Amino acid sequence: MGLRSGLPDLVILKNNKIVFVELKRLKGSTTSDEQIAWIEALQKCQNVFAKICYGADDAIKFIESV
Repeated sequence: MGLRSGLPDLVILKNNKIVFVELKRLKGSTTSDEQIAWIEALQKCQNVFAKICYGADDAIKFIESV
């Protein structure tokens, strides 16, 4: 409560980089316009990595790749 609508689920600091992850289930999940807007805005920032990840494996691979 009190967070901005669409803010990604995870914020991780890794090697002087900020990683944002929006977690989604593999099946049956939807992404709101606010979530998409946050990810797109964050991807434009320097030393910031952001992605909508589908399932834990996708999220782990993304975080490890940063």
